[in-house]
Amino acid sequence: MQEAMWEFRPGTSEPLKHRMTGEVRSLKNSESRLLLLLLTHSHRTVTKDEIHNFAWPGKVVSDDSITRAISTLRTALGDSAAQQKIIRTAPKSGYFIIGNHVVLIEETPQATIKPVSSRTQKNKLRVGLLLTCLGFILVNVFLFNFLFMPSGNSDQYMLSRIISGNTQFMVESDDLVSLELMSNLSHKKRSQPVDFYITSNQARIYVSCVLRTPEAKRRNSLNFSIDIDNPLEYISNEIHQQCQ
Repeated sequence: MQEAMWEFRPGTSEPLKHRMTGEVRSLKNSESRLLLLLLTHSHRTVTKDEIHNFAWPGKVVSDDSITRAISTLRTALGDSAAQQKIIRTAPKSGYFIIGNHVVLIEETPQATIKPVSSRTQKNKLRVGLLLTCLGFILVNVFLFNFLFMPSGNSDQYMLSRIISGNTQFMVESDDLVSLELMSNLSHKKRSQPVDFYITSNQARIYVSCVLRTPEAKRRNSLNFSIDIDNPLEYISNEIHQQCQ
């Protein structure tokens, strides 16, 4: 997996941080929402209408506002309209983000623990850690369905889960392609814990992988899709490489 240059923490006062230099940069709320939209839909072009509705909800703005926001984001990320090495323009359509130059960071706040007996404190820590892990899994399943499932499909999804070493897979029980892919991926060795959420339709296979750090306070997520017409082994190797 390509090493990301920037960390993006939406909702903070300085959402962008360069991983090598430690330099931080601030963004306006609309610019931060625009970058979040591009990152969570990195598998496709985001239209101008989608940008209007998400970055400026309930407001009427011109396309010039989008152009200025994109220009500000490119400058903040060390990109430009001439280079377009991170954010690219789809003429007369919208914009899309390429590569893994920017990683979306989700932080779990530490709980405040009152002084109690040693045994009670340990029990509370265990329960808190369990609830945090369960909550994180549920949130990612919800986000994955929200980002990738076709709109208007309100059916309930029955998920199958398999745990192989330090890796966890979750797919729809009736999705035969994803089940076969999960079986293939479960035999591949990984150097760090990864959670996979996989689904497919007639054209694409959609993957969300979450890399779990040892301290369990920060998780790096990556969402992408692959053409379903590719051979299974090729798709499996591509997912394994992207999610290392």
